Amino acid sequence: MRVLFVHLPNDLYGAGRSLIRIVRRSVAAGDTVHVMLPPSGPLTGMCRDLGAMVHESPYLAGISRSGVSVNGVLKLARDICFSAPAVASLARRMNADIIHSNSSILLSGALGATLAGKAHSWHLRENYSEFPRLWKLHQRLMLGLSKRVFCNSLLTARQFGSPFPEKVSVVYNGFEPGDISPLSLDQAITLRRDYSLSDKVVAGVVGRIKLNRKGQDVFIKAAAEIAHAFPNAHFVCIGSCWPGNEDHVDRLIQMASEAGLGDRFRLLGQIDDLSTIYSLLDLLVMPSVIPEAFGNVVLEAMAARLPVIASSNGGGAEQIVNGETGFIVSPGDHKGLATAMGTLLGDAELRKRMGSDGYRRFETKFSFEVNFAAFRQDLENVIAS
Repeated sequence: MRVLFVHLPNDLYGAGRSLIRIVRRSVAAGDTVHVMLPPSGPLTGMCRDLGAMVHESPYLAGISRSGVSVNGVLKLARDICFSAPAVASLARRMNADIIHSNSSILLSGALGATLAGKAHSWHLRENYSEFPRLWKLHQRLMLGLSKRVFCNSLLTARQFGSPFPEKVSVVYNGFEPGDISPLSLDQAITLRRDYSLSDKVVAGVVGRIKLNRKGQDVFIKAAAEIAHAFPNAHFVCIGSCWPGNEDHVDRLIQMASEAGLGDRFRLLGQIDDLSTIYSLLDLLVMPSVIPEAFGNVVLEAMAARLPVIASSNGGGAEQIVNGETGFIVSPGDHKGLATAMGTLLGDAELRKRMGSDGYRRFETKFSFEVNFAAFRQDLENVIAS
């Protein structure tokens, strides 16, 4: 199979990590894999190291979720004019069987496939509940310009209606346990000492710093509710902000200070190594206010045998069994989140049991091999048709 993957942005958050796993397995299956990316990001070298041929384009066109402006529309039109022909040209040169756009915000892949007369598939990894009018138009575009639309959860698929159209498939992202290498006891002790977290019980949020969306502000409020009851507990946020959103970081730090958390709150910044991230935590919190389409961090934490607390309005509710592998709480409810965090912070045996049960659920339902096999079979069916 000759596949051209088109993806943006060039970073190591959820969709980017999923791309790496798909590329790795596709190359191992003997596929000819090309990847088109924006320049200057970590995915470029990682895809090349896996055996894919990488092509960088500064003009890959994507929909902005931060609002519409005249300049933004003009830039999008310019980028489409440059990138769609570039995708089409590459697809013809490599004689691609199919072009796969790895994110629904990306337009260049579908338009390039149309120009080249190639089959196209699209991955919906986003939730458009904030943008109902945009979604009404965009879903028609996705269905019209694709032979298959892959959705990473039932939540995302149901955006097309219920029941959703026949060409829409639900394929969970999947995760490979080997991506998180267990540390030895000595390594874990050293790591926590390096981050000044020795002998602490650590609750953490992993993901983009974006207040009122990702829920780090809700996490701070919940931590303030229970900090006095758990003097050995520390609270961390791991991740960076989008360029231009640096004020979210400043506001988060200010909130923690005003909440009286002092040095018990830490903003650890971007950490790319998954083993490091989940060795620093005793429990993961995904307190998103706006629904997460899937929430890769939940799956990663389950694979690392950690209990998880997640908001009920996103894909985390499909991954967690409430009361067995973690807890589901209402979005924005900092008191409910505080109660769930307190239950886990105060009971090491419960954390261990929920973490073990979560790992077993991960193995049976969310392993990468099972979900990649479904993804690849669908691509083969599209090509055959």
